[in-house]
Amino acid sequence: MIARCRLLMRTKSVSEEEAYSLLRETAMSQNRKVIDVVQALLTASELLENYFLPGDLEAHIAAFVGHYNHQRYHESLRNLTPADVYTGRGHTILLERERTKRKTMKLRRLQHTKYAA
Repeated sequence: MIARCRLLMRTKSVSEEEAYSLLRETAMSQNRKVIDVVQALLTASELLENYFLPGDLEAHIAAFVGHYNHQRYHESLRNLTPADVYTGRGHTILLERERTKRKTMKLRRLQHTKYAA
């Protein structure tokens, strides 16, 4: 965290003493701890830096939507992705999972009876 603060100070051309004085004044005026002010400042600077241009924000939103629709399993959709449900692959995937589950349970029972005897 200290390294990130120093990097931010260098980019803003502020000395360490000036930065600490500003942080302390801000913390006192907001009745907060200095560390909380530092954390908020770093978070805000990262957000501003990451989404400085509209194209960057659009790219991050597109990446999130892609992850949400094609990679993230949704419990409310019986642990399928929205893309699987939308394209009609959901039923096939659920059948395959059930088949795999039955096969695994059968193998485990066989192994259990083999080792138990």
